[in-house]
Amino acid sequence: MKSRPETRRKKTMRNKLLPLLLLFLAGVLISGDFCRADEVILKKKDPKTKKQITIEGKILETDKEKIVVETYPGEKKTILQKDIQQILKAPPPWETYEGKKQKIKDTASEHYKLGKWCNEHGLQKEAKQEWEKTVELDPDHKEARKELGYIKDDNGKWRPEKEVMTEKGMVRFEGTWVESAKFEDLMKKGGYAFTLKAAFEDDVDEKTLKEFGDRITAASAYLWEGTRGQFYIAEITITDKSSAGNVLIPKGYAHSSDFNIARSSLGGKGSVATFRIPGQVDRYTFLHEFGHAAFGLDDEKKPNNLCRSCVMRGLAKDGDWSKDPQFCHEKNHEASGIDCWGRILQQWTKLVGPDNDPCIPKDKIPQPKIIIEDK
Repeated sequence: MKSRPETRRKKTMRNKLLPLLLLFLAGVLISGDFCRADEVILKKKDPKTKKQITIEGKILETDKEKIVVETYPGEKKTILQKDIQQILKAPPPWETYEGKKQKIKDTASEHYKLGKWCNEHGLQKEAKQEWEKTVELDPDHKEARKELGYIKDDNGKWRPEKEVMTEKGMVRFEGTWVESAKFEDLMKKGGYAFTLKAAFEDDVDEKTLKEFGDRITAASAYLWEGTRGQFYIAEITITDKSSAGNVLIPKGYAHSSDFNIARSSLGGKGSVATFRIPGQVDRYTFLHEFGHAAFGLDDEKKPNNLCRSCVMRGLAKDGDWSKDPQFCHEKNHEASGIDCWGRILQQWTKLVGPDNDPCIPKDKIPQPKIIIEDK
């Protein structure tokens, strides 16, 4: 049992230390050395990890509807209040990184560990720099080489994995490399190949039907590129004098290219809702309407500011995506709500997202089977 004098001494010591601790913390906060920002936890979960999505940075603006977060110096992200579950205080990762960088030893091991930390906190550029420093200090550092996307070729030389595997006739599919010959069969079994039926309500000639088939072939390649080599049209039957099909060309629009007639109802996984397009449809408009009908995507728009990087943007005529068709993802999404790739990944959880640079073999773009039925 402790004596009363000893208890009194400890109590007195605590009373002396507490004001000093508070004074120290106050000084640190005022000086700015203990700089704090915000950790925004969203209601949305990551489709792969099933964990809440967290955005780290500094809140720059806030109102009843939204907050604006600086996620990286010079980069801002707008988040709707209704999408936020919780906000926690946390140091901004780029400032924490600068502190860590000053303290580590200049060894391959230390730079590799710091690179891992950067990658886990969304600092991909800094992570790459740290791993490049790692292999500069230790050229045979296997883990850093792997993070940078390198493997050894048959001669024992470190080279980009994609380059080595492509030379061997391999194609990347669902996170692994498979032989090119097996690729199309795997795509079909995986449910990534669509079968469609197109119907002209007008009575048109066979030439018009075949020309529409050529447009679908081009649109399928566009779909292939826009989904990073993961979706395509395997087969389409094209007929006339009919209203039965999931691709409908209305009366009077067989030889029109008017994108204003293009309309879709929202579809979803495993099915394609019926959508209306003109007979002279361009690839962009087709992919936009297909996004509605097959993936259930909405138009990407908000007042005075469209989602400029997305094929689902509200006004097709305002942009040219002929060279790089894409659905927006978390990093370039500008409109309200969840980004298009986020929605697609919620349905097809085994897909490779746009950030993972899946292989798109240009010479392996599947060609649709075109079936013409001229009535």
